[in-house]
Amino acid sequence: MIVKLIYSSFIRFISKLEEIEKFICFFEKENEFHFNKTIPYNASIISIHGAFESFVEEILKAYLILLIRTCNSFEELPKTIRMKHIISAAEFLLHPQKYKSKSIDKEQVINNVYDCSRILSSESFNIELLLSRDYNLKMGILSKLLNDLGISSFMEKFISNDSLRFFLRNVYYKENIDDGASFDVLYKRFKAKQPNIAVEMYNKFIEERNVISHSLSFDQIYSLSIVKEKYLNLIKSIGREIFEQTVFGLFVGEKKFFEPILRVIKIYDNKILCFESESCNLKVDDLIFIEKKKIKKVAKILSIQIDNNDFKEVNIKKSTKIAIKLDRKFRENSNFYLIK
Repeated sequence: MIVKLIYSSFIRFISKLEEIEKFICFFEKENEFHFNKTIPYNASIISIHGAFESFVEEILKAYLILLIRTCNSFEELPKTIRMKHIISAAEFLLHPQKYKSKSIDKEQVINNVYDCSRILSSESFNIELLLSRDYNLKMGILSKLLNDLGISSFMEKFISNDSLRFFLRNVYYKENIDDGASFDVLYKRFKAKQPNIAVEMYNKFIEERNVISHSLSFDQIYSLSIVKEKYLNLIKSIGREIFEQTVFGLFVGEKKFFEPILRVIKIYDNKILCFESESCNLKVDDLIFIEKKKIKKVAKILSIQIDNNDFKEVNIKKSTKIAIKLDRKFRENSNFYLIK
């Protein structure tokens, strides 16, 4: 699975956050023996931010490599990426001192700009320069970085997509569960009145990290449980959205990574997809891209059944009815694609 480059980045990111969560849980349990709450609090904030920053760089690098592979020439790349490549090279040549912390060679940058105009490859593309920055990833800056790479309207998509639902279910719904309303009702209410609260919380997290990294102190130390339940879940949700938007970026740019499931038979419980195929390779943990109007999501195959028999992997070569259970809910009349 070629897109596994991107998926692997996301899985490593989630694993890092799980390790940080274990660290937080340990200090929560041992809190009575630690009078100084500042150290574990600061360490948690710095660690979450570091994991997120590394993830953004890693997944966008994988995204660019895959996108470049699909193009025969520099002109076939999205216009925003072409412009970013040229502008980044010009800025580097004008202000090389801004990139002292990066191991970027001046001659190599010039050669790459020239080589890309002749033969496009990930080796001749200034990927490191394209992703380099001297600022923190506040939401506006993160959105601009993604937009420059052909992933537009990230903030708007995050607010309206499933990734925000993950965050709200873990945080907002718990806080308002006594209201008596269902999650769907609370979700609609939230979107109508406070659509930017997640963005504001994210920017606040970035500001906290900046203060801590420069002075090792913050005026208001929250409990570790807030770091775990709010910040950790929020960063995880934003990471999920970045992952899904990079996959969608590849889907828009090049369909050869995606094999459409054309003969859908039935959908059960919004998680089981039954379809018929004459030729496909499937295994548990493979990914399915789901699209319905503005909703785009990536789901993982949890189980595969043929004639009520379970399989870990199947190689279909004749007309066969297959049922797969996914880890994400989906709706009727969605379009489904096997991610290669």
